[in-house]
Amino acid sequence: MPPFVCSSDVSKTAFDPQPRVASQTILITPRKLETDDQFVCQKLYLQRDKKLKNGLRDALIDLAVWKHKPRFTKKEADKIIDSLQFSEAKLQTPIARLHPDEYLEIALNIKKLNL
Repeated sequence: MPPFVCSSDVSKTAFDPQPRVASQTILITPRKLETDDQFVCQKLYLQRDKKLKNGLRDALIDLAVWKHKPRFTKKEADKIIDSLQFSEAKLQTPIARLHPDEYLEIALNIKKLNL
């Protein structure tokens, strides 16, 4: 199913003042996250004000909850991040400054972990 569907036309008389353009209602359906790496990348993107290490830690903790597994502690999440072997400079990078290729690299590393 596409992410949105145009469902019906809306009459110009439904608005006050009446618009000069035609209007339609649309139905937007959220995309279902199917894999761990998609989930983590979305969580990182939504935490753009944090540094990578802190955002990744929070995303891993949320991932465990999403998968209905026992919740990770911050120390356990930090051990997982250490196992990814990212440089300290990269972990201190603000998420907002990550290039899309870096999101892909993070996603591939998360996929390898099989959490």
